[in-house]
Amino acid sequence: MASSSSKDAASWRKKNQNQNQNQKDQIHFVNARPSSETEKLKIQRMVRAHVGKWISDQTRDRSAEESSAPRLENGTGSIIQETARDEGMNYGIPGTSRVVFVDEYEGLSRSSSSPDVVESSSHSSSESNALVAAPGSSSEQRLVHRPVVKPQSRTPHRTPTPQQMSTSIHENTHTYNHNQDVIRSRLLTPSIDRIGVSAWDPFHTYPSRYSPEFIRLHGGYSLSVVWPLLTPESTNGSGIIGNSTWFPLSLTDATLFTAFLFSSLSHQYVRWRNRSIPDGAFKPQDVRTLQMVEIESIKSINEAVQDPARAVSDAVLLSVLCMAHNTSNTSSQQRANSTPFTAPLQRLQWLDVYGSLPANLVHIKGLIQMVMLRGGVENLELPGLASILSFSDILTASAYLSRPVFAWMPLEKHRTGHTLQTLLNFTPLDIDHGFGRFRDLGFTPEMAETFQAARVYTNIVEDYFKGKIVKPDLAMLVDQRNLVHFTILSLPSASELQQCHTYRTHEIIYEACRLAALVYGVGVVFPLPSGSTPLPDLARLIQTILQCPTSSCIWDYTDASTALTWVLALGGIAAENLPQRTWFVSALGHTARQNRICCWNDFRDAVGTLLWCDAACEQPGQRLWLEVARSFQLGF
Repeated sequence: MASSSSKDAASWRKKNQNQNQNQKDQIHFVNARPSSETEKLKIQRMVRAHVGKWISDQTRDRSAEESSAPRLENGTGSIIQETARDEGMNYGIPGTSRVVFVDEYEGLSRSSSSPDVVESSSHSSSESNALVAAPGSSSEQRLVHRPVVKPQSRTPHRTPTPQQMSTSIHENTHTYNHNQDVIRSRLLTPSIDRIGVSAWDPFHTYPSRYSPEFIRLHGGYSLSVVWPLLTPESTNGSGIIGNSTWFPLSLTDATLFTAFLFSSLSHQYVRWRNRSIPDGAFKPQDVRTLQMVEIESIKSINEAVQDPARAVSDAVLLSVLCMAHNTSNTSSQQRANSTPFTAPLQRLQWLDVYGSLPANLVHIKGLIQMVMLRGGVENLELPGLASILSFSDILTASAYLSRPVFAWMPLEKHRTGHTLQTLLNFTPLDIDHGFGRFRDLGFTPEMAETFQAARVYTNIVEDYFKGKIVKPDLAMLVDQRNLVHFTILSLPSASELQQCHTYRTHEIIYEACRLAALVYGVGVVFPLPSGSTPLPDLARLIQTILQCPTSSCIWDYTDASTALTWVLALGGIAAENLPQRTWFVSALGHTARQNRICCWNDFRDAVGTLLWCDAACEQPGQRLWLEVARSFQLGF
């Protein structure tokens, strides 16, 4: 009888162990769209319970001797049942119950740029296998066998600052470090204690059907590469707005999440087209993926704007903004020619990328209407949203030589309401000692202040370019640049100021200097690449105003002749490789002789009286002066 009891006890223990093992290996499915708050709380408790269990298992595994990871049966990995396409968001459980999303398009589960999602049946001891449940209908499920890589480090991740990137933002050339910036710092599966801002959720709760590898690669590209320069971190430690605010918002909105994926792909495509990254970094299949994601983004936005509760939400505004300044159009793959100016900071806010694409005016018009329905950019509370919309507005207005529609909005909210003088730290006395003397020639007080602000900003940029600023506040630099250029664009034309100018000569000087200031704006302050620069149009407009019959005798005064030399210099640079160049060389040669400008140094001193940046203007200026010197037998 004792023997029988012993056998029964052994049988009971074995049965209990089998039950525990089955419970351990059990796959849990959670509802993607809980129908009630009670069900939602139940799911959250289930997730947290499994998180705690997962942490406990990891701690126990690390303390035990290393052994080969438990394997699933070979047949388990091949259990696949077709599922209906699910456009919603799902919640996952880490470890043995991790939920991932299966792409609608098979090609995206194996992105050409992402790691292969199919692993061999043998893995190292640092990996464990997981049976993955994909979203589907209640009657159909799709299970995919995926490896779960254990975290290799528990060191909290910090997004690299622009100064830590391999290339300085003021350089024109760029060494492609996408793999270094994204794959190394983003694709490693994060530790359980690293969930939060700028870290990819190991439970894959992001609202997308694309594969985790695809999302980590291209979403991580935005976090590591795009946003640190689009919304740079301030020295006050406020963080990168895109990472700390936009990314968490996208996790709650599938439309925005998809739009961000599209903008990431488009950004990489434009850099590849401009040869900023190697030829093999963006492949033909990536172009097809880009086009596919664009179609899905447009479809999702169209559905969102039909919903009154979402139509003008922050997420939809950001989504439309992504569509306005990104593209999948591959009709023109020729690298754009460079502009004459060699301005620094062309990569600040990725002007070299977004400026090389024509803005989609259909999306721009829709964006304006949506913002107006919200009461203007001033009423947008999401950090960085008003500023990035203002930046978009300035970018579009620069390309089309129009006045901005929105008010200027800073990256740092505490700078809202700042003026040129407070943001750039100059006084009315500085204006009087600087450009105030040109008021007698037709400058308005607003133009004199704008020119003074542009000069102060130029000095800041040159100090940065020369390395005199050890720890530059890039967020402040963005706000200063955008406000200066916003003000240049906002200067009214001479025809709008007819009552302000007593003499026709003042009107001509004002308009010529305004157009030259626009050249300086799009060439130096807010340097647009050749894909969108209006420099050819400005060269023609300057030539037209200077050929006015009444303008021949108005440049005899000393200050007027200096202003004329500056206008001709900027107009001549803008006309490089254009038919108008010959006219500017001739006009500048005659003006130089009249003002006894005999060599390059004299010419440089004359134009430096107004607005001039050696880093941006010296090379094109020397090319222009060389043509003048050859034509008029002047020295160099």
